[in-house]
Amino acid sequence: TFPRAPAVVQARFDSSGSRIEILFDQDTNRAQDGATGACAVLFGASAVGAGTLLGEGPLCSWDSARLLFVNPENAPSIVPGDTLTVLASAGLRDSAGVSPAAVASFTVQEPAAPVKPQVLLDAPPSFDLCSSFEAKASLVIPSPRPVTWSWRALNDATLNAPLVALGGATFFSASGTQEFTTLDKEYLIGVTATDFMGTRSQETLLNTVKRGRPSPALQFVPTAPFATYRNQDIEITGAAVFSSCPVDTSDLVFSWTMASSSPAQVPSQYLNTIFPKLLIPAGALEAGKTFLLTLTIRMGTDDSMTTSSNYALQTLFRPLTALINGGASAVLGSSQSALVLSGAASRDPDSDPPPPPPGLS
Repeated sequence: TFPRAPAVVQARFDSSGSRIEILFDQDTNRAQDGATGACAVLFGASAVGAGTLLGEGPLCSWDSARLLFVNPENAPSIVPGDTLTVLASAGLRDSAGVSPAAVASFTVQEPAAPVKPQVLLDAPPSFDLCSSFEAKASLVIPSPRPVTWSWRALNDATLNAPLVALGGATFFSASGTQEFTTLDKEYLIGVTATDFMGTRSQETLLNTVKRGRPSPALQFVPTAPFATYRNQDIEITGAAVFSSCPVDTSDLVFSWTMASSSPAQVPSQYLNTIFPKLLIPAGALEAGKTFLLTLTIRMGTDDSMTTSSNYALQTLFRPLTALINGGASAVLGSSQSALVLSGAASRDPDSDPPPPPPGLS
């Protein structure tokens, strides 16, 4: 019998959509494993480069002799249902390297268990009749691929018309907010996101009131969403911005709280302030989390003269630190003694507390 060329059994996106996993029917010779430009050799120049299926500079690596990982990069266009072809010139053969070279065309499928996008909606819960209104939608986990946004007003036909036609991530209504026709009414706005694979988020809802009396709007420095690392001090400042309505600004009270929809919590002691500036010391937050804060302004003792706005804060993971005992020194091994290398000093810089230095306990 003659050895068969490897064939693709399955190709699909992983649950996040960031990687394509290609499974072959037999162990292969891992053609182009670790080579620069491996994707271009495997799939051809027509699939790699600016404006192509895999984008510019995609990464191809073998997880095992049967499983190839492909990470599209830099504005790829590939979506579920598109076709890729392994070229014969790539030299992908069986594990012994004696079979004919594979020429395999296959369709990339959607994930077996796609992760739904999660939407954050940043907008004031109230605004006055002289103010403008802005609502911004974003993803809890940002995506480099295109996202389709869908808006609607659940309880107002006049507002629903411009929202349905919007299509983008931001809705803005100029001073006077003519799209909101009724004063002191609570408007219910819904937003969903659909990722490039067609996976649709749950609808995120916003309640906002157009008040018949003036109230301030809020702006933040730095602007949201803001991403940082847990080893950095965090300083967020809110500022009251008043509309053209005449109002007394001499008695403002600020308060910080966690939004009810926040995926993670900031320790309460850092929110205990009546000032617009929020200070969170380095190390206080866990890495890899999203925090949704709410800043509320009250004018004097009049609860009707109150406005709030949410602020999205993200803490990123830092790269792992890899260390091998011996530092920069050279170690000579021989047949008479064992060569021992230890990576025990390697660490996760976001771990709390860090491990002790080698040789100490």
